[in-house]
Amino acid sequence: MYGKMENVHTITQNNNVLPFRIDAENGIDYLYVDAIPNDSLIDMHLNSIHNALSVNSSTVIYPNPFTETASIEFEITESENASILVYDQIGRLVRDLSRLFPSGRNSIVFSGDGLSPGIYHCIIGTRESRANILMIKTQ
Repeated sequence: MYGKMENVHTITQNNNVLPFRIDAENGIDYLYVDAIPNDSLIDMHLNSIHNALSVNSSTVIYPNPFTETASIEFEITESENASILVYDQIGRLVRDLSRLFPSGRNSIVFSGDGLSPGIYHCIIGTRESRANILMIKTQ
C-alpha cells in the first residue's frame, strides 16, 4: 500500500467495515486485515492528509467510455513510484501500470485488449494519496 499506515481510518469490503491492526517491525509498518480473499475490492479510507496526487478535474481518463485504449492523466507533486492498478468488477487485477513517474503532469496509455466490455476500477496511488476512477469499456 502506498501511504502512511497511521493515516488508515477504516477498511471496507462489500460495504462492510473490516477489523485491522497496524504493527511496526524494524521501522516497517505492516497492515493486517481480516478480509475475504478474492471476494471484492478492499477499500482503505484515510484520514485527511496532504494530497500529493491531484484527484480533481486534473485527473482524467479519456475517452471514457473507451473501446480500445484510454489515456490516464494525473499530476503528482514529486517524482515517485505511483501505483496504477486496474481491476474488473469482481476485484480481479487486470492491469498493473505501476512505475516511477516524474513530478508534474503524467499520461499513460491503457490498452483494453483482451478485456470484455464492462466497468473497471482504475486505482492510482502514491505515498500520500489514492484515487479510484471508474472506466467503462464498450465494444
